[in-house]
Amino acid sequence: MDKEEIILEKIRELDSEIASKNVSKTYETLKSAICLVPEYYEWYYIYAMLNEENDKEMAFVSYKMALFLVKGSSLEKQIIQEEFDKMCNQTKMDDYRVGKAIQKFIEMMIKVKAYQVANDFLWTLLTEKNRIEAKKYITYENMMLAMMLEITLCEENRRKNGCPMSYQKNTCQRMNNDLVEFGAVYQEIKFDIRKIWFGFPDKDLEKLNKKLINNNVSVDMLAVIIKYSVNEEFLGNVTEKVVKILSKNLKKNLEELYKKHETSNCNIQKSQMYIEKLENYIRFFKTQKIYGKGKCYPTVSKKNNADVKIINVKKYLETKKIDYEGIKNIIKERNINNEYNENKISIIFCTNNSRYREECEEYLRRLIVPKEYELEIIELINAESMTSGYNVAMLESNAKYKFYIHHDTFIIDLNIIDKLINEIKLNPNLKMLGNSGTTKLDGDTEWFKSSMDKIYLNLYQDVILNIVRSVSNPKHEKIVEAEAIDGVFMFTTMDLPWREDIFDNWHYYDISQCFEFRKYGCQIAFYNDEDITFLHEVTSKKDPHMTYEHYGEIFNRYRKQMQHNSMSM
Repeated sequence: MDKEEIILEKIRELDSEIASKNVSKTYETLKSAICLVPEYYEWYYIYAMLNEENDKEMAFVSYKMALFLVKGSSLEKQIIQEEFDKMCNQTKMDDYRVGKAIQKFIEMMIKVKAYQVANDFLWTLLTEKNRIEAKKYITYENMMLAMMLEITLCEENRRKNGCPMSYQKNTCQRMNNDLVEFGAVYQEIKFDIRKIWFGFPDKDLEKLNKKLINNNVSVDMLAVIIKYSVNEEFLGNVTEKVVKILSKNLKKNLEELYKKHETSNCNIQKSQMYIEKLENYIRFFKTQKIYGKGKCYPTVSKKNNADVKIINVKKYLETKKIDYEGIKNIIKERNINNEYNENKISIIFCTNNSRYREECEEYLRRLIVPKEYELEIIELINAESMTSGYNVAMLESNAKYKFYIHHDTFIIDLNIIDKLINEIKLNPNLKMLGNSGTTKLDGDTEWFKSSMDKIYLNLYQDVILNIVRSVSNPKHEKIVEAEAIDGVFMFTTMDLPWREDIFDNWHYYDISQCFEFRKYGCQIAFYNDEDITFLHEVTSKKDPHMTYEHYGEIFNRYRKQMQHNSMSM
């Protein structure tokens, strides 16, 4: 049967099932129809109407797909648009559930192998020009699905064109559409690709080839992960280095293979297959035209000898039997007696992920520690809030200089410690320096909604489907006074308790601390530097409980009270 005959037959089946109110059978037929002719809009129009009563968000996504596929300004499009508008006007959509509905819908499309249609539709959502609308669609899961689809389509196109494939199944099939498995593999490969970009030595990347083979990573999957792990300016040089590292590992594997005379035939065969796959990677990348002329960061092998402490915050507080008031008193007494080591630096971060903890520490181990100074790294686990974790770290460290970062902040300016300490010595009243934030909050609790001339940024931001070089330095001075500094990177020269009595979660701990410092007459500022300081992974995981908004309201009340107290003095 040709396409039109299939459509007519399926419409007859659906008409019969809808008339008999056989809902489960209708859904099965729809999925079968989508599998056979995925680009036909009416399947999704019917799917939307079936879901309107019990799942408004799924209906919303289905209507969007129907409108995406229907051609031109036809009468059919007008009818679908009217039904869609009517539903939207009658029902307020839950943004979190819309994001989840998109995920579920795309996963359904992948299961019936409608890869191209799913890919094209998903990308129209992720690149929606209306930022408020786009915010609903851009979730971690949906961006992972977009990446999986891009890889799968590359693999399928190579198969159709008769190109040799390392694997008979595409990535979606090999990973059984499992986002958790795909995300774990993507993370491991991404970490290694970044290290190539940022100048880690080759010996730190010896396991890259084994990761590729053990995780069934196709050449297309590797190419796409490189694309999304590196700022586009550096793609060419990073790809060249990947080829060199794989070639080096290939030679090493060949030498090991023939040295081991006692190796069984089975192991030799496995090793040969392994080497053939490495050769496929190398051949593939040598034929690709990669743009971007930026050079990778210089290779640095030397590591510092920082002392690392891992503190279980929950156990610490239970053992010490200390509360917020007790913490305040200890810090107050320490400040009065100046009980600080002026030649000590402490880098502090909370973490709930051991893999990110290890990766963050690897970057910190590369930082250059000025002579006569010592460095410690404090990694906080099982904290109930950022503020409670940071308060415990202050109790456990007598360092005068403290960095507070996130576990997904990867510092790449190896001289940053020396730069900041020197700047502090020139400006003794400076007690906090930051990298990102605003010089003035424009009436909103969210600093990134300030006008562009007030926003300060100096970092790479990993937003999964792009590595953005975010540099917005509106001032030319080395030190730029700040009102709100983001907690992704905060450098302090004195201890003040973090307000865990108010901000007992993971939001607004940073901006409130800026207000606390100013309350004591301390200057806080941005450090204006030409070098990019770090790369940060921007979270895209949504919170169904609207916790961020809740703490935004708390911060607004806190800010008004601080302003009132200031005027009363």
